[in-house]
Amino acid sequence: MLPESLLDCPFPKLKSLDLQNCNLSEVDFLVTPNGFHNLQILNLAENKFASLPSFVQLSKLSNLNLTKCELLREIPELPQSLRHLDVSD
Repeated sequence: MLPESLLDCPFPKLKSLDLQNCNLSEVDFLVTPNGFHNLQILNLAENKFASLPSFVQLSKLSNLNLTKCELLREIPELPQSLRHLDVSD
């Protein structure tokens, strides 16, 4: 889990975020109103979440990696900007 102080900070210019193998069980912080509006590349591979929030708010997201997310059973609504989705195991 990320520290609360980090989650309170907006990251308006962040374009790429690699959270691979961070032992995350949730990623709701990614869809906060102040959040990650310019995020284009998101790597969530090898984490432990069973579900994900809708990523529709991430309107510039083009690449999402969910490789080896073995507990994940359902993929949420995704933004129209998404061009590459990796869900391999």
